[in-house]
Amino acid sequence: MSSYLYANDSPVYYMKENIILWTAAFIITFLSGFLQSISSTYYPVSGTFGIEGKKVSYKLDRLHYGKDPYRILIRTDIDSLSGKVEYRRGREKWNIIPLKNAKDILFGDMPAQKAGTEMEYRVLIFYSDNSYFVPSAKPVSIKFLGKISPFINALYYLTLFAGLLLSTRTGLDFFNENEKIKKLGLFTSIIFFVNAFIAAPLRKTYEMGEIGTNAPPVLQIFPAGSIVLFALWVAAVIIIFNIKRYKRAAIISALIALIAFQIFTF
Repeated sequence: MSSYLYANDSPVYYMKENIILWTAAFIITFLSGFLQSISSTYYPVSGTFGIEGKKVSYKLDRLHYGKDPYRILIRTDIDSLSGKVEYRRGREKWNIIPLKNAKDILFGDMPAQKAGTEMEYRVLIFYSDNSYFVPSAKPVSIKFLGKISPFINALYYLTLFAGLLLSTRTGLDFFNENEKIKKLGLFTSIIFFVNAFIAAPLRKTYEMGEIGTNAPPVLQIFPAGSIVLFALWVAAVIIIFNIKRYKRAAIISALIALIAFQIFTF
């Protein structure tokens, strides 16, 4: 009985092998998503610095969704801190918003803009006779987008990361003696199809503020990254079903998918 449970062709062995491969696929996908997030051009600018031994913390966003004003928040331990926000579009003249002082917080509201509008802004704070740019005199860019339906947003990210998880798992089946690369590859391409042609276009339409108004240009609602991932796995499935040594094609396709995920904006 003992020899059967731990034999290389036993059900228990294959179950353990699958658990290890799925765990590895999940970890790789999670780390890839984290890396893509922090390296994105839209990742917020944040930090903390000190004035006379007291902290000043900030987080300046690069994306704002919806029709509400964008609120800038500066958290501080200094009661007498004051400041202002300067913002503009292109090379226009700077507009100025005074920061209001609440308990431990300075805040100001930048007016909402039409979906797709890009602005730049910077924060200047004052303490005693000194002034400080947060984080520097170089302005931060921010893009205003339409409010996205929570369901559409969840569907988009679910299909994107489920596709990446399946893609990575398919590639890792290179190391599996009882591999199911063809089956996994098909499921991967189906999930990426849903992401590229259903979830991503709907999300993009919301971003552009075109839901219930005008029909947006077709080419603008299909993000390049989603299309590339789908096309990659369609090509991979065709190759996998038509060559004998398809395990190598699977792991190469999975690696390319992870690289594409880092290159394109999602």
